[in-house]
Amino acid sequence: ITLGWDELQHLPQTDVHTISPHQSSIAGTVYHYRGVAVSELLRRQGVETTAQNVTFVGYDGFRSTVTVNDLFKYPIIIATERNGRPIPRGEGGPLLLVFPYSAHPELASDYPDRWWVFYVSHLVIDTPPVELQVEGTRVDQAAFDALPRGQLWVTGRYRVNWPAQPVLI
Repeated sequence: ITLGWDELQHLPQTDVHTISPHQSSIAGTVYHYRGVAVSELLRRQGVETTAQNVTFVGYDGFRSTVTVNDLFKYPIIIATERNGRPIPRGEGGPLLLVFPYSAHPELASDYPDRWWVFYVSHLVIDTPPVELQVEGTRVDQAAFDALPRGQLWVTGRYRVNWPAQPVLI
């Protein structure tokens, strides 16, 4: 599905008061984030019990994956405001994935600062199992796992978080 800004603003809003690993000018400062609970988005799509993971993709291609169980257990939100104002693009906005560290400190170890996705552009619900067609023969996950492993040198094309020099995959 595609949600426009107005549609997102009209969904039920959730408030989270938490420290931010990315706003470190004053250590320990608690910020007031407001946005849509990811669980609300998932519930509206009927994936409460059918999915296992959600991958959040940032505009720059950065990704982090969170379990669906944790998305329903904790008030993890896609924030549109911080301290009553829109979140600037240079600080993770306009849509920032926020974890409630202050109320649930265990999240800081399970999902450290690198899990906070700036400028969320997509949510990918689960990763489909491997399905390949090789010369008319369908290859399932077990057959794929049994294939011999190889190596490939590639140069990344992502805008951030990928080395500019070739890497071995």
